[in-house]
Amino acid sequence: MGGMFVNQIVADLPETTIQNVSMGQVRGCRLALPPAMSIQQIVSVLDRDVDQINVLTTEASHAITLLRERRAALISAAVTGKIDVRGVIAVPAAEAA
Repeated sequence: MGGMFVNQIVADLPETTIQNVSMGQVRGCRLALPPAMSIQQIVSVLDRDVDQINVLTTEASHAITLLRERRAALISAAVTGKIDVRGVIAVPAAEAA
C-alpha cells in the first residue's frame, strides 16, 4: 500500500530539482482502508494486549522491588551474623544467571 501512495504523490510532482508535496496532493490520494468494523476489532485487540502488557510490567516491577528488598535483608542478616553462611558455597554470577 505504501508504494501506491508514494506513486500517487510522485506522479503529481513537478519536474524540478526541489520537489515539494502540498496538502492538496496528499488529500487527493486514495488509500485502501479496511472496513470500520475491522479497524475497531483491531483497536480492541491492541487495547486489550496493551492493558495486559501494562499489568505484567507492573507485576514485574513489584517483583523486582521485592527481590531487591529480600536481597538487602539477606546481605544484612549475613553481615550481622543473624544467619550462618560459613558452609554455603558461592555460585559465580555467570552461573547464577
